[in-house]
Amino acid sequence: SAFLCSGLVFATPEDHDESFQTFNEIGVTNANIGSNGVINITAAAPGGKFFIGGDFTLYKGTTVNRFTRINSDGSLDTSFSLIVDTAVATAIGFNGAINTIAIAPWATEQKYTVFVGGAFTQVRGKVQNRLAKLDCTTTGCRLDTTFVSHLATSGATGVVNAIAFAPGGTAENYQVIIGWLFPKFNNFNQNNISRITCNTSAGVQSCSLNTNTFTTGTQVGTTGAVNAMVVVPGGTATEYSIIIGWALTKYNNVNQKYLSKLDCNATTGLCVLDPTFVGTTTTDGANNIINAIALIPGGNAANYSILIGGTFTGFYWINPDTGAKKLFVQNRLAKITCANDNWVDECSLEPGFVGDGATDGANGIVETIVVYDNWVVVIWGAFTSYDGILRNRVAQLEAEGRLDEDLYTVLPFGPDNTVQHLLIQTDGKI
Repeated sequence: SAFLCSGLVFATPEDHDESFQTFNEIGVTNANIGSNGVINITAAAPGGKFFIGGDFTLYKGTTVNRFTRINSDGSLDTSFSLIVDTAVATAIGFNGAINTIAIAPWATEQKYTVFVGGAFTQVRGKVQNRLAKLDCTTTGCRLDTTFVSHLATSGATGVVNAIAFAPGGTAENYQVIIGWLFPKFNNFNQNNISRITCNTSAGVQSCSLNTNTFTTGTQVGTTGAVNAMVVVPGGTATEYSIIIGWALTKYNNVNQKYLSKLDCNATTGLCVLDPTFVGTTTTDGANNIINAIALIPGGNAANYSILIGGTFTGFYWINPDTGAKKLFVQNRLAKITCANDNWVDECSLEPGFVGDGATDGANGIVETIVVYDNWVVVIWGAFTSYDGILRNRVAQLEAEGRLDEDLYTVLPFGPDNTVQHLLIQTDGKI
């Protein structure tokens, strides 16, 4: 039978999971199915539950205001509570859209930390400009009111889109990297990317903005919103790289079309642009916006690959056959592979992964990419075909970039509108 889903859908390569409680048979009216607005992000919580965030106010008929936790079957987790100061406890949820949720990698089922970013300015009535830290347990999350000052001028001055963690962090001492669209954080010039360091002393944790991490010259950071970000561990405990995708074309006043790699050193506290990654001419790199970046599992500091997705239709890169630069057709998906020689990365576009024909790749925006289970790639977005073959907003690819037929046998028509995010569970469900 045909099924309708509001906001969320769970499926396996074998069949729909009809037990997941956001399904409804087409033609049957039920206002309590799923959310009443866009879900932008999902995140797996310890213990098999999930956080969802977006621009909805109801989930299954209950007011949650843009953020809540759900059970593995899609039902609302009624044990979950979001706690702030008791003086403002009457407000519910967040007052603006949520774009990203990141769970710290040192999480345990009993205790974990969640960072939330978006367009909000309050959490349950407490001033919290676009970035929030939640300390969570099995029964709920409490807003950390010490993480960012709650003055009206504190926090980010624009929308937060991406959150990542520097390698080697612990619950006591860590660094969190924030990507967004804004000129200032806590009134410091921080164009669209910042790093916050948190340290614990005598049982008390304090967090502070690293004001000079990405600062060189007169232009600080990127000229456009950071949409996506991955962290690649380096060759030593103090080294790592950040690969960022965004909506404009310069980083620290250097030409960088929509994609950049920053090499970071925890000892110096600095992250420096790698100008060789995509090149620095006005044509190097992608020809349009990048929305998603995925690091291929199994890579390391010496050899790794990334997949990028977005609105672009071409990449200007060195042609390995001639040694000259060329604009390769790469319709909204591309693969870049990096090999490290004496800790100097040499990265190359692999145009054959997607193919450089006019109908190769996706015919619409790729919003999110997930790689799992030995190089199975799932992409979602606003496209309706891949390689010229009908694929409504979802496609599964094999390691070589070819279409995988398995997922399409159970989702023959696909979602009826843009998919913003996807998550692969440990049991293989999407």
